[in-house]
Amino acid sequence: MHRRSFLSGAGAGLAGAALVGAGVAVRSARPVRPGAVEPRPSIAPTSAPPTRTADPTGISADDGLPGIATIAGPVEHRVTSLPAGPLYWQIETFPTFAAANAAATQYSMTLDAEGRGWLFTLAHQGDQTPGATHLAEIGPLPVPEAPEYLLQLSYQSRAGKVVGTEHSHPGVESWYMFAGEQTVQFPTLDQELSVSAGQGLMGPPANTPLRIINTSPQERRAFNLFVLDYTAPAQDTGASVAAVDAAFKQSFLNGDLDGTMDLFAPETVEISPFGVFPGKDAIRKSVDTFIRANPGFQVSFSDSQIVDNTAVHHVTLTSDAIKNAGVSNVSLIHTLVVTRGKIVMLAQQLDLADPETARYSIGLAPQGR
Repeated sequence: MHRRSFLSGAGAGLAGAALVGAGVAVRSARPVRPGAVEPRPSIAPTSAPPTRTADPTGISADDGLPGIATIAGPVEHRVTSLPAGPLYWQIETFPTFAAANAAATQYSMTLDAEGRGWLFTLAHQGDQTPGATHLAEIGPLPVPEAPEYLLQLSYQSRAGKVVGTEHSHPGVESWYMFAGEQTVQFPTLDQELSVSAGQGLMGPPANTPLRIINTSPQERRAFNLFVLDYTAPAQDTGASVAAVDAAFKQSFLNGDLDGTMDLFAPETVEISPFGVFPGKDAIRKSVDTFIRANPGFQVSFSDSQIVDNTAVHHVTLTSDAIKNAGVSNVSLIHTLVVTRGKIVMLAQQLDLADPETARYSIGLAPQGR
């Protein structure tokens, strides 16, 4: 594949009693509505990136957050019009969140993160806010024509080597990297963009498919910035939450591990009281290990409650090992999050309201569980 890189704007036993699940929730940014493909113009460099002397967070590969997590936000701001273009994201900081808020304009968003106040303003090239520390300028942005706009901001973490699913937006996404690095691929354009800490990166015009990859083994932290057509209709980009939930239950009941894992997105994370398993390979191994360690394994599922992109159901497990522990079965609560027709997070927790499960959990405590 021929690829070109562009920088746009830079500045200073019961091995979990878990099928594939978790008991700790990872917060995810609200998915942005996708659209269809449009041609993309070239994105030219606007300035050279600064020399990176150290990781500003001191994050190591061992203490980062699992999978994909939203650390702060999302912040959303609806506007009926934008300033005359060309427009750029001006990224600045203040010592405090209050100071950043005080300097905000009609086209600004603010966030409290990493011990300072952040100000992101949609403005013109070279515009700077008095009293602010200016970090980056990203643009000129390929802003879509729309009767109403949504400005959106979040601060996200991606674990090392996480590969995102292909998706698109009804507008333009940009990034300011705080720590780590990432590559953004555009499959339909045979192009990719790469960016490191301290640099800004601009995405393609509306409705261009993209995929975000953390190319480093260490955690990547970045501010995600959107200028979206608020009136763009949501589109069906995959099976519904109910359909994925039902397929997950049936595949597992059938003992179809391949079919079960096909329901998961590449960036899936499993978090359970017994461990965190980022990625499909790690999850598959945890499932396979559990089943092998539990002869006589049987499972049943309750009906699910579905809200937005989340399904919740109970799972009842039994096996020879569970019975040998002095209980007839163990009950868990599954929280299954679906995005674009794939499972992006499956959380499990022991249902301590169930007497058998509560009794079983006592036996876990001496093991530091």
